[in-house]
Amino acid sequence: MSSTDVEIFEGESLLQEASTHKLGSILGAVNWTSPVNLVLAVCTLGTWYIVPVTIAAVSGGMSTKSYTITDERIIESSGMVGGSTTQHDFEKLVGDIKTEQGFLQAFFNIGDITFEVQKTQATSAEDGNFGEKERSKMNKDVRREEIRLEGVLDHTEVANTIRRIHRD
Repeated sequence: MSSTDVEIFEGESLLQEASTHKLGSILGAVNWTSPVNLVLAVCTLGTWYIVPVTIAAVSGGMSTKSYTITDERIIESSGMVGGSTTQHDFEKLVGDIKTEQGFLQAFFNIGDITFEVQKTQATSAEDGNFGEKERSKMNKDVRREEIRLEGVLDHTEVANTIRRIHRD
């Protein structure tokens, strides 16, 4: 699924499109401060890492994600066939937008973006069926969920776009 498959609603403005690098998530997941990983990387000239990544890439084991940012939401699309789409409305975004970039991710100009969204679920206090009982007996469960966009190309630029919209 590509970002061109995402529907932009009437009155909504497309601000930016971004995608992941196939190696982005893996590069970020490796703990490069671990002495074992550093010794393996130096002694084997990186082949301990390159061979499995290459096999995974060739076999289609790593799918890419695309991110469409509008003035109202962030749309995360993933998958090669069929795929899935998740959207995060800016009005539900809470807290700070954080960026991270590992040592090897810097060589590929990729990084991760993390933020939190507020989720609300309402149910009836008596029987769990929303809308069947009086609204005065309604419970609201409010929680925060961390969203992590991994291996994003030009992650700083994408994070700054999200920050600008979130601030306004």
